[in-house]
Amino acid sequence: MRGGELRLAKTGSPLRFVWTWPGADVTALDPAMVIICREPDGRWYVTFTVDAAAPEPLPSAGRAVGVDLGVKDFAITSDGERITNPRHLDRRARNLARYQRRLARCRKGSANRAKAAAKVARAHRKVRNARRDLLHRASTRLVRSADTIVIEDLNVAGMVRNRRLARAISDCGWGEFRRQLEYKCKRYGRDLVVIDRWYPSSKTCVRHEAHCCIAR
Repeated sequence: MRGGELRLAKTGSPLRFVWTWPGADVTALDPAMVIICREPDGRWYVTFTVDAAAPEPLPSAGRAVGVDLGVKDFAITSDGERITNPRHLDRRARNLARYQRRLARCRKGSANRAKAAAKVARAHRKVRNARRDLLHRASTRLVRSADTIVIEDLNVAGMVRNRRLARAISDCGWGEFRRQLEYKCKRYGRDLVVIDRWYPSSKTCVRHEAHCCIAR
């Protein structure tokens, strides 16, 4: 990767690629490592590893917020904000089932099976990207709006053993949401507090909301 051009061994001309960071000058990059991989849906991705300066801490927001994760609503904050759970996997379940039935009917090793497998992979990629977009938007908004974020230490691995709720819990992406909060808080100078999973946070929030309603 030199001068904004990506070349592979035994290629006569540079490869075309789409640069997804408009704020960075690709011609000035000198990556330490370049990784090229092919996803099951047939798309190729190029990943650059570069040294970058640490970002400046965000200005103080003057508030703390608690986050209670759930299935009906993806998250409810201590100040009453609700983040709706879009249920990406449920919305595409019918298409996924149809593609998987077609894949099961194809002969192993055939070209039609490869095409059917690519369609299944593309459907999963759309679900994965939509879920990732929701998690990034929600975590970034929380990090920008609060100095301290409090979440619960959920036992996700144990919760997905419930066959009735396994798919719904997996579709929420709670583990990925916590991972994003951890590295974003560390990067921008915020505090992330993880409380014990046995602490009655949901009941406390319900009692707090009921008290507010009575006060009104």
